[in-house]
Parts: sequence; C-alpha cells; structure tokens
Amino acid sequence: MGPDELVVTPQALWVATRQPDAVVVWGLRADTERSVDALRRRGYRGPIYVRRALEVDGRGFDPARMAGVRVAVVPGRVASRLDPDDPRAPLGRRLAAALRGVGGYRDVPEAAALTVDAAALIAAAHDQASVYGVPRDDPAAYRQALRDAAVALPPRAGAGGIADLVEGDVAAGRAEGLVFAEVT
Repeated sequence: MGPDELVVTPQALWVATRQPDAVVVWGLRADTERSVDALRRRGYRGPIYVRRALEVDGRGFDPARMAGVRVAVVPGRVASRLDPDDPRAPLGRRLAAALRGVGGYRDVPEAAALTVDAAALIAAAHDQASVYGVPRDDPAAYRQALRDAAVALPPRAGAGGIADLVEGDVAAGRAEGLVFAEVT
C-alpha cells in the first residue's frame, strides 16, 4: 500500500483470506488506522503489530480504533504488568511509584524511563572510571575514561529496556529490551 492510499480493501482481503500468524502494519498514523480498520472489517483475527514511532510520537493511539493492536514499548511503561523476575521490572516499578507521587502519572513516560537509565549508565561508568585513576582535573582524559568505561560495561536492564554501548554504534538501546503491549 502506498502512502495516503485511501482504499486498502484488496490488501486487507488478501491478508484476511490467508489468516497469517501475525501482521505488521508500518505506516503513518492515518494509514495505520485505515489499514487496521480494513483488516478487521475483512475478518483478519490474528495479532496486528504497528510501528513503535506511533506510540511515542506524543499523540497516543485512539483506543476506539486501535484497541487490541500491539506495539513495542519501553518496559517502564508496563512495569507493573511485567513478571516479577524480569530484570527490567524493579527500576520501572520504582520509577512509576515516584512519578505517581510527584505528578500523578499513571504510566511512565518513555522519556522518563530513558533518562533514568541514562543517569544509571553514567553513574556506573563514573564508578568504573574512578578505578582507572585518571585525574578529574583533566577533562579530556576523564571524558575518555568515562567513554571507555561505559563501552566496557555489560548490558544493563532498566526501565527503558536493555542498554549496551557498543563501539561504533550510536544507539545504546537494544530492541530486544522492549516489550510488546496491547492498546486498550
């Protein structure tokens, strides 16, 4: 389907008649809502996954149109529903409790989860860099020590997912650290 295509009947009918195990809809908000609606009206009964960017763009989903759709979210958003043994759950639960107490938030905003994880990563890198014995009065050397320490740290589970700094990769977040949530 092309961008802003108004009729998705042929594609939705093709999918509905084959009933695959799952469908991924990768489009802009209006296109996604139109596609999900067409799939349902044509009888597709399996799970529908949508792109993560739609969940984090600040507008949220229209529950009436997108109920039951699945999207990847940071674990902090759904920490109360994670298995107690999940290593991402404790920090997310503490963050959720703190945010409820401060601002009455019901869900942990993604930015808050990622900020807390970034601060924890920097603190761990600082602890490790302090072992190197690099003088703090040399900002360039200490910055390099922090960077080296951060890259050397093992993957860390937190409210934002799993972070692992890898040489040459600008993103610390790992997709496998996200969880799928269903729009209700």
